Formats: sequence, structure tokens, C-alpha cells
Amino acid sequence: MHITGKGKNLSDILKNVVELETQGNIVGAIKELKKAIVLNPKDGNLYNRIGDLYIKSNNTKEAIDAYKKGVEVFRQEKFSRNALALCRKILRYNPKDTEIDLVTADLYYRLDERSEALIYLFRYIDKHRAERNVEEIIHAVEKIKKLGTPSRETVKRITETYAALSREDLANEFQISIKKEEKVAEEKPTISQKPASPREPPPPQKSKEIDEEKLKDDMIRLDGTIKGVETALVDLRKAIRLDEVISALDSSLIALSDEHKKSIALLQKSLNLSLDKLQNSIENLKEHSRENVNELKPLFNDLGKTLDDLNKNQTSFVKKMDESLMRVGSNFSTTTKEAFAEIKNMLSIYQKTIDVMCLKFDAARDFDISLLNVSKEIKTGIQGMSDSLTTFFSLQKIKEKRQNLYTYIIMSIIAVICGLLVFLVLK
Repeated sequence: MHITGKGKNLSDILKNVVELETQGNIVGAIKELKKAIVLNPKDGNLYNRIGDLYIKSNNTKEAIDAYKKGVEVFRQEKFSRNALALCRKILRYNPKDTEIDLVTADLYYRLDERSEALIYLFRYIDKHRAERNVEEIIHAVEKIKKLGTPSRETVKRITETYAALSREDLANEFQISIKKEEKVAEEKPTISQKPASPREPPPPQKSKEIDEEKLKDDMIRLDGTIKGVETALVDLRKAIRLDEVISALDSSLIALSDEHKKSIALLQKSLNLSLDKLQNSIENLKEHSRENVNELKPLFNDLGKTLDDLNKNQTSFVKKMDESLMRVGSNFSTTTKEAFAEIKNMLSIYQKTIDVMCLKFDAARDFDISLLNVSKEIKTGIQGMSDSLTTFFSLQKIKEKRQNLYTYIIMSIIAVICGLLVFLVLK
């Protein structure tokens, strides 16, 4: 459960991605994320992040491809909610993608949200109805049947779809199949009420085989669960500290190992003592075998006592060992349950945090777009004001030139008048 050098490299790469994205170097951040995906191709969150970066760089096609890869990874890892979030992103940027409609319906079916699955199946049908793809529509109708007995409204919509395609034969076949399914559903309770005949009990060998098969299936499921928990622990360790949980598990395993060692040591010691006593008794018996039988009676008594002591020691040892194993097993079970509960709680918190972060990132992006638009408008207004001020200053210069010209003309006229007056006075 320890993070290896590979994990450390991945952590460094993700830090570089954050720094490059903060600096506005989207291309560099995408290159770093590609390296991270090579190191950990089973992390759907990496595909989600690189898809968002492609959107920022206006590369919608690459973004959708990345989101689709993330959907596949999340589906394989049984994270249906995360896969649905990526499907919604894909449909936001490419609403005509019928394949994602079908994938979304399948994910909702896995989550037992059949009404939502039905919505996306009808979206799939409507898109192929416009293109008159009868085979795809039939495929979607079969999936609708798997959701359970369809309602009257559902039957009506499917019948209208076939009629719009001029395929009344398919509409009739669909209605007949629905009636058959309804009839079978009505007959099932009466069949199940018939008591089973107790005359012929199943042979014990067959039940044993069934138990063995069931045990194998349970072991396979248990292995799968353990692998899933180990994978979840590795992923969580990158973002959340699990030192307390892991130390508790380690201490439980160490305690279990120590108890086993003590029990084996006690057993070995008891057996050695018993064997030594038995060997001594046998040697004494050999030495005095030719002596009087009465002299051998104490030896036989000692041998009997030794065997009784051996039985008592073994019985008490078995009891102590059972008690120790039961105590260790209960402690280990309790610790494991608490650890799994803690992990489950952390997983739910982690998923909620991711959802909140996604919502905040979407809101921040919309705010940035609106802020950019406002900045453009302000820039346009400032440019207009600058042009107006330039025009105003140029007009002011022209006005000053005209005033200077008028002043020069007036001064010239005054000078001429003064000259005439002086001339008249002198004359």
C-alpha cells in the first residue's frame, strides 16, 4: 500500500500541470497530462482534466475523445456516476452523439434509475428515426424491454415511431410481444404457488458440487472485492491520508502473526516436554524389563500420568489457541469493518468534493467568459473616448490658431487706424 517512485513521479507531473495551467500555458499542461496518463492509464480523472484543457484551447474534438476514454475507464472501474458526468459533458459539446445516448442509458440502467435510462433511449430512437435507421431503433426497443414491462405511454411512442417509418409490421410484432410478456407475468405467480414435491430429495453429491461451485464463486468475488479495495486505497492515498487506517490494519496483521507464533511455540514446547518424558519412561522400562513386574507398576503409572498430562496440556493448549484465534479474529474483523467504513466514508466525501469542484470550475469559467466580454466592451469604450479626446485636442489647436490670426488682424487694423490719426494730426 506504499506509494512507489512511480506515484511520486505522477504527483510531480500533476503539480507541473497546475503550475502551467495557472501560468496560462495550456499546451504545456496538456503535454504533462499525457505523461501522467501513460503512467496511470486507469485514472479516469486524468482524462477529464485533459479534456477540460482541450476545451480551453478550443479543441473540442480532442476533448470529446478524451472524455470518451474517461467514460470507458470509469465504466471498467464501476464508477458509474463519474462516467455519467463525462457523458453529460460530451453531449453538451456534441448533442448529436447517439453512441453516448446509448452509453448514458446503460449507465442509468446499472444504477437502477430506469426512468432516466428510458429518457436517453428515446433520445437515441428519435435521432435515428430522423435518419430512418430501423435496425438501431429495434436495438433500442430491445433495451427498453429489458427495463421491465413498458407503460402504455412507452408502447404508444414506440408504435408511433414504427408507423412514422412505415413499418406497421414491426409495430404489430412489438404489440404482440408485449401482450405475451404481460401474459407470462400474470401466470408466474400461479406457477410459483405450486408446492414442490418432497419425494425425491437431491442427491448429496450434487449439493456438494453446488456448494463447492458457490464457494469458488464467493472466493472469486472476494478476490475481486479485495483488489477493488486495494485499488481504491492506492487512489485515495494520493489525495487523502490513510495512515491511521493502514497502521490499524498493519497492527492487526502483526497481532495475528504474533499470536500464531506464540501458539506454535507453546505447542512445540509442550510436545518436546511430553516426548522427553515418554522417551525417559521407555528407557526406564527397557532397563527394568527383566526385573519384577511389581517394580514396573510405578513406571507404568508414571507413563500413564505423563500421557494424561500430555492430553491435558494439549486440551488446554487447543482451548487457549482457539480463544486466541477467536479474539484475534474478532479484533481483525472489527478493525477491518471500521477501516472499510472509513474508506467508504472517505470515498463518498472525495466524490462529493470532486462534484463540487467541477461545479465551481464550470461557474468560474462562465464568470471568466463574462468578465472577458465586459473587458472587451470597456476596451472599446476607452478606445472611443481616446479618439474623441484626440479630435477635441486637434480642434482646440485649430481654434487657438484662428484666435491668434484674429488677434493679428485686429492689431494690424488698430495700427493702421493709429497711423491714419497721427497722419491727420500732423497734417
